[in-house]
Amino acid sequence: MLLRSPKLIRSICEQVRDSVPERTPVTAKIRLGYDSDEQFEKILDALSGVALSEITIHARTKRQGYRPPAHWHQLKQARLMLPYPVIANGELWTPADVARCAEMSGCDAFMLARGALCRPDLGAAIVAAHRGEVGPTFSWPEAQQLLVTFWPVTGRCTTRATRSIR
Repeated sequence: MLLRSPKLIRSICEQVRDSVPERTPVTAKIRLGYDSDEQFEKILDALSGVALSEITIHARTKRQGYRPPAHWHQLKQARLMLPYPVIANGELWTPADVARCAEMSGCDAFMLARGALCRPDLGAAIVAAHRGEVGPTFSWPEAQQLLVTFWPVTGRCTTRATRSIR
């Protein structure tokens, strides 16, 4: 519901910024809007004066949920309006997706979410592709070892939204 109130988003971010030492990074994660992207520019305008360290923007509205497509092109507006780094998020499943997102958004930083859960080697593959190399793929035993390490950590990160995967 915060996505419907740019002034409240700004107020919360300002209060957090004012409540922690200056050296402490303060970040935010938003979507393009709640029901539609009509508020996006107002949200960006509200946040443009807040001393955030960076912002991650999921390139869909709340109503769109995770349904494709992600609207990466709209992140270009954020890059122009905000004085801090903009991290692109949403529908990043492959190195090619990240390259297309970078081209469309102008972003040079990306938050991997479901793509990394489905493909544990995605980050390494993206770095390799950026260097012009063929990315690594994990063998099944390597992936299993990652899961053995990763799974217990997920229990400490359980939220109402993630309970269904445990």
